[in-house]
Amino acid sequence: MKAKLIVAFFAATVATTFAEADYVVNVSGMSCAACRAHVREAFAKLEGVKTDSIKIDAPGKDGVHRIVFHSASDKLTKELAVKSLGDAAKRYTVENFAKAEPAKKG
Repeated sequence: MKAKLIVAFFAATVATTFAEADYVVNVSGMSCAACRAHVREAFAKLEGVKTDSIKIDAPGKDGVHRIVFHSASDKLTKELAVKSLGDAAKRYTVENFAKAEPAKKG
């Protein structure tokens, strides 16, 4: 019984520690390939984000790019995204930063 409790506690701790999430971010102010590369590099510095998971859509009519990425962390915030941009945050505006809704099964 004691071993089962320890295993259950460990499993719950691991699940909480390694929670994953997809994020959707809208960024304005990106006008060229170098801008997109800079934003991609900045977001890749966020905890648990791999560069190859970052997808940047073409800008909409309003000039805002939709960016989707996956992270091993479910604790990322808009503030962390802005901070990762550094001085470039003056050029780019993070319009929206949200966890993506999980895909519905079935």
